[in-house]
Amino acid sequence: MILKTMPNSTGTGRKHKKRELWGVPTFVIGDQIFWGAGQARLRGGAPAGTESGTLMGRLKLIDKPECPFCWRVRIALALQGRPVDSLDRSDPDVLAQWQSLSPNRTVPVLIDEDLVLTDSGPMLEYLAETGPALLPDSPRQRAEARSWMVYGDQVLGRCIREVVFEKRDKPEKEWDQDRIRESVRGFMEGLPALEAALGKEHFLAGTQPTLAECALFPRFALALANDVELPEEVPSIRQWVGRMAAHPAFVSASPERVRNFLFDLA
Repeated sequence: MILKTMPNSTGTGRKHKKRELWGVPTFVIGDQIFWGAGQARLRGGAPAGTESGTLMGRLKLIDKPECPFCWRVRIALALQGRPVDSLDRSDPDVLAQWQSLSPNRTVPVLIDEDLVLTDSGPMLEYLAETGPALLPDSPRQRAEARSWMVYGDQVLGRCIREVVFEKRDKPEKEWDQDRIRESVRGFMEGLPALEAALGKEHFLAGTQPTLAECALFPRFALALANDVELPEEVPSIRQWVGRMAAHPAFVSASPERVRNFLFDLA
């Protein structure tokens, strides 16, 4: 997690900064970010070249900042540049509405006029089908992106959840260290498959972030925020996390506590 910032200037006279995130060169020029082989995104979060006319009207999201399921939906919305009213579930004025809309008492809840969705999986699919980005054109890569979403939930997410829940709101002396060690072990055992899939690719399915990145990045950010470090044996994952930590959509969608942590990475 090394950052090197070197102010410089381009041939156009505009200032830029060169950065290294886990060995991946990243350039900030004006309102754009470039990394690796020249992938570019606008600071607003929408992919460069996205036409605003393809976007829907304003959505509402009943939200909980550090919930990874809410987090992934916020990332997807930011990648699409989609306007959304975020409603904090803990707000007393929102609580009654949330209870009436979510039969399982879970977050997030996405509201689009008379459509109400209460599971983040269908939410991501709905956003992908009604807006830009999020899924590649290739059927094979679309299937791969969806498969990595499931992997993130069933393998990596379950392990990190145990670590987060054990450490949350407890002094360190009360932590169940056996539970933490077992959970970290399971998380580490799930990394080789992801490392092999990434290889030298910048993203898991295609040439830009997809539903896979939306779903997986919060798991890794929570792991790092809870002192679960990524070993040197997974360099591709470390570089991938670095790229996501520098991406404006991923940063803007992150909860404030973790956002400050990501700024340290980036």
